[in-house]
Amino acid sequence: MRTLLSTIVSSNPIGHLALSIIKGLVIFLPYSVAAQNDCIFNNDIEGLTADWIERSNTGYYFKWDEGVKSYRAQISRKESIEVSSGGCIHFTTSLNYSTSERKDLNDVDFWISKALELAEMFQIEFFLQPLRSRAYSLEQRGDKHVIYSFPVEEFSNKSTEGILIEQKGNTIVLEMSYYIN
Repeated sequence: MRTLLSTIVSSNPIGHLALSIIKGLVIFLPYSVAAQNDCIFNNDIEGLTADWIERSNTGYYFKWDEGVKSYRAQISRKESIEVSSGGCIHFTTSLNYSTSERKDLNDVDFWISKALELAEMFQIEFFLQPLRSRAYSLEQRGDKHVIYSFPVEEFSNKSTEGILIEQKGNTIVLEMSYYIN
């Protein structure tokens, strides 16, 4: 029965109602009620991220931000890190490093070194091998952003947008994330 409900819920084109047919009985449920228990992954983002931070042993003080569902640490007057891990349908792991120091978006050595430092610090295996072996390429360069991508064959059920370095006002943000399908 649960499999049938899951199939109907996931294929429901309307998204507002889930239809469950149980022994000829038709039941309409609000979509959110039906989908709550159908998580593929662990949706305890706060708990999973807290465990990840503890295992990383960074020495930084992180504080949970319920609004954006992530932990944030101010690591210096001009730098911060924001991390999050978990999900329901897709399991996402993300790390954002922000700095208000003047940095050149096109300084590949600095940004890749920073990405590698963070991947090592937070034990993000997904990024370690490609960064260590320099198996990345410039995907896109704009006035206010640079994107580095990784070879697709490196990963199986994992997907990434690569590494995004983006100017947001007076801050530059290095974003690293991936998700598991």
